[in-house]
Amino acid sequence: MILKEGYRQFLYPEPVNGERKSHNWSFLYPLGSLSLSSTFVPSSIEKMQGGSAAVRSEDSPNSNTTVGYFEEDGVSFPSWILDGVIWYDDIPYTPYAATDGDKAYVDGTVATVAAVTSTSDYYIERRWYTLPDDFGGMVSDSFSYRRDDNCCYPDIEIVGEAEVRRMSSQDRGGTYPRVASITPKEPENGLPVIWDPQDKDDQTNSLDLEVPAAASTRWRVNFDVYPTAALNLEYRYHAVPPALGSTTNFYHYGGAEHSSTIIASVIDQAFQKIHSSYEKHDAFMARLRQSVMHDRRNYAASYVGKGVGSYGAGGHNDLDHFRRNTSTDNITLGF
Repeated sequence: MILKEGYRQFLYPEPVNGERKSHNWSFLYPLGSLSLSSTFVPSSIEKMQGGSAAVRSEDSPNSNTTVGYFEEDGVSFPSWILDGVIWYDDIPYTPYAATDGDKAYVDGTVATVAAVTSTSDYYIERRWYTLPDDFGGMVSDSFSYRRDDNCCYPDIEIVGEAEVRRMSSQDRGGTYPRVASITPKEPENGLPVIWDPQDKDDQTNSLDLEVPAAASTRWRVNFDVYPTAALNLEYRYHAVPPALGSTTNFYHYGGAEHSSTIIASVIDQAFQKIHSSYEKHDAFMARLRQSVMHDRRNYAASYVGKGVGSYGAGGHNDLDHFRRNTSTDNITLGF
């Protein structure tokens, strides 16, 4: 608790030097990258099969449930299969679980077929892309194509989620996305275990399915149109750092120049929590003033250049101007 409070006190500090607002750290506005996947079409379409099976799950172990599945014989599904939609015979199927590359369980019964005869009968589109775990909101108002990939495509405008759904329902064609929406991702506690109803303890049975770890990503993005080729995007976002840990997230944000300030903050919080004493608070504030000075010096506009912040109605904003004039009232802590 003390470590979390100390780190949080550093990340979202009280105003220094008589200022009216808290300092916004420049390192909490990183540049993100996102790789878009092209539509997946199996290289050996004759080996894809669809079918249904009676299985049991953790939620209803005493009754059978009929589920649909698609199976690849010798051709692995893409790693992003659970973020995609399987199209078969002009019908979309949403995967909710997958085995190690050869079987994907979907909502709705899939009629058993011997083989797919055309790539137009069967393909997989990626609908969702998960944003970084520390994503706390966009700074830029669009996604930009990386120059060395697609220098001539216009930026992808961020619009409301309903607008993307409306546009996606219309077959407008196109080969690259034009708009995107960002939505929170519902909490996940793992997916149901599926096993063969006749032999639930047989771990080698083809219907056995492992429970994946709970996802920690809180935000995801949906694009329209879906790309026909792999594309690379860049964007700037506001980071909400996770709590520090002994095995994961053991490097704090901001770099070594702020390490002493974080230590001073943790010591300050230890005295406050254990002794109800603020005797170490002045030492922390002294270190905080030094860190703020370093941050403003290192990331002043004269060093990082104009236009590194967001595009908006007021034109280019450099990062220094953005940091000094952005309220922290709407910050949501990640821990």
